[in-house]
Formats: sequence, C-alpha cells, structure tokens
Amino acid sequence: MGLAERRAVGEFQEKSFPAWAKKVNEAVGIDVKITVDWDKLAAPDYSHMYEDAFTKVYFTPLVDGLKEICKDKMGKDALQAALKEVIITNTKDYYYGDCWTFADGKITLDHSPISNIDNIDDRTKGLVAELEKSL
Repeated sequence: MGLAERRAVGEFQEKSFPAWAKKVNEAVGIDVKITVDWDKLAAPDYSHMYEDAFTKVYFTPLVDGLKEICKDKMGKDALQAALKEVIITNTKDYYYGDCWTFADGKITLDHSPISNIDNIDDRTKGLVAELEKSL
C-alpha cells in the first residue's frame, strides 16, 4: 500500500468509520466487534474512490441488511444471540451480491472495494438472505 492509499484509508478510519461502527451497533442493538482488513481493501491507484467505494460496497449494505433483519423482535433477538463479529475483507476480488458468509457467529463480507460499487441493493439482499437462512 502506497502513501496515497495509506492516507485515504487513514482518513476513512478517522472520519467515517466511527460513525459507521455506531450505525452497526444501533442496528443490532448491541456492541458488535468490527474487524476491517484495511490493507486488503486498499486497491492501488484507487485511493480517490475509497470514501465512496467503502461506503457503498461495505458499510451501507451492512447497516441496511442488519436493519432489515432486526426490524422485529424475533430477528433482533436471533441476531443478538448469534452475532459475535463482523469481518470486512477482500481476499479474492469477488464482486457479486452473494459475497457474505455467516458462520461461528461471524458475518464476513469478502468483496472487491472497486467493483460493482453501485450494486448496494444486491449486497444488502445477499446479507439478508445469508442471515435469514443461518439464524
């Protein structure tokens, strides 16, 4: 990761991530551990897109999907009982909506930070489907 990427990641971590972490916790109703593999999200030569891309690829679908699951007491209780951690990474440059897994209490989003950025609804639906079958 070059200097431009480190700066852009650092700026997102300082300015945007705390608000997103708060939104995740509010959606679920408990404090959730959020692990972000920032080095793997830092696509070379795309640092100018990180704010928009990280928001649309990772955090908006995460929060929207959690809100959908927790829209009623049954969903909220089930998620609170099962969820231990959220992991955000990019290990395979995967770029489809079914990029979510839920196992051992961990929601994992493994998606390229620069592909299909505007497919927020697909990723949201993918999270909801994964959690509905797993909870």
